[in-house]
Amino acid sequence: MEAGWYPDPTGRFARRYHDGAYWTEHVETDGSVTADFEGRTALSVPSTLAPPVVEPSPPAAGPSLTEFAAGLGPEPRQRPAVHLSAVLAGFGGAFAAVGLLALAADGLDSSGPLIILGLVAIGVGLAARLAPALNQHDFFRDAGTGAGLVGVFATAAGFSAATGGDSGVRLGYAAAAVLLFGLWAAPGYRERPTFFGLGVSALVAFVADLFRDTDPYDDYYGSYDDDWFDEWLGDLGNVVTRTGAVYLVLGLLLLALVLIADRKGFHGLGTGLAVNAIAASVVGAFMLLPRFNDVGGAFLVALVGAGLGIVGALGGRRATTWIGGTLCSLATLSALAVMFEPTSTEGVAAVAFVAAAVLIGVVPLVRYVRAQQRAGDIAAD
Repeated sequence: MEAGWYPDPTGRFARRYHDGAYWTEHVETDGSVTADFEGRTALSVPSTLAPPVVEPSPPAAGPSLTEFAAGLGPEPRQRPAVHLSAVLAGFGGAFAAVGLLALAADGLDSSGPLIILGLVAIGVGLAARLAPALNQHDFFRDAGTGAGLVGVFATAAGFSAATGGDSGVRLGYAAAAVLLFGLWAAPGYRERPTFFGLGVSALVAFVADLFRDTDPYDDYYGSYDDDWFDEWLGDLGNVVTRTGAVYLVLGLLLLALVLIADRKGFHGLGTGLAVNAIAASVVGAFMLLPRFNDVGGAFLVALVGAGLGIVGALGGRRATTWIGGTLCSLATLSALAVMFEPTSTEGVAAVAFVAAAVLIGVVPLVRYVRAQQRAGDIAAD
């Protein structure tokens, strides 16, 4: 029996996900994916029941990475509904892990024990998610996720402290990324979108830090040249510009990955990528603003916003679309205000009217592009 969605043998829901050997807790009714651990327990024996049902949005055949993501279960494609109880339990587990780590690490004079304690916290979280006596309860599973995340960051902090300096910071980012991606693909924490999203964040921070020089203040410390502060500010500006450019490039690459993920039906993965794409592109654009004049900076932000809005609209992502549209609109208004420099109420009104005309004038073009994209999707189906 191949992994996929099948009619729920318990009759409690429309469909249930089978991983190829066992029925899982993932169930779906009317497009809403939730978890039913009671039903999974009743079906805990390998089964070949029920004929396959065609999935609504199967991923197209692609590289092994796509096949790997498809084998992780339903969450990379469509995340289950988020419940307040899960959020509270997750934070509860995280706070409990922080308290235990603080008590255990009290008086330690090296980073080695912190690494060990972090790995222990990850193990405790895994036990809460895998132990049959515990994982039947939502609270323990969600608390285990929170404890595991704290363990990851404690372990990464231990590696960072052991090395020290800029190399230690980069080692910490790299360790966090490896642990988060590894746990996301491993049993227990498998397919948790939080681990994937934070793993992408750690990877972005690691790559950006590779292009950052050490603090230029170190080169001028103790200098008695009257111009040393101005020179330091100039070098600091170069560092900020370089780092901003890296963040902007990474943000655009992540946006492209969001578009690919959405096109292949992996909306859960796309969400983790989208959050990081928004953060990286916006941070990069604002770090680059000092290198542009007022109009150029506004247009840069407008272009970034337009990119976010387009990708968000194509993937049906409301937050990404709204953030992108808001940035684009405000940046357009700012550019016009700088260009015309209104000094009266009438001037301000004129700028507002021109901005409104520009934005409204773009609407038909956006609708045309969207219609062409939908026509292409229908033709592909």
